[in-house]
Amino acid sequence: MMKTANPFALEVIKDSLLSIGEEMFIALARTSMSPMFYEVLDYACGLTDAKGNLISQGNGVTSFIGMLSPMVQHILINMMMETN
Repeated sequence: MMKTANPFALEVIKDSLLSIGEEMFIALARTSMSPMFYEVLDYACGLTDAKGNLISQGNGVTSFIGMLSPMVQHILINMMMETN
């Protein structure tokens, strides 16, 4: 049996995920000790699922965001190899 998604709940979840990405971006800039971060904003941050797929991002350098999922997936694979 297939259930239909509640469009209001989906909108709340989507907006919450976008806010998480933006809050991470702002928090990193505020707490950074490097001018590269807090003046130039030369970084990116994002939230991934358990498989390393990007589900939310803060504004940042596009090339960094584009590489975020593959980097997280690579780390997850290495961690699995170390634990086995």
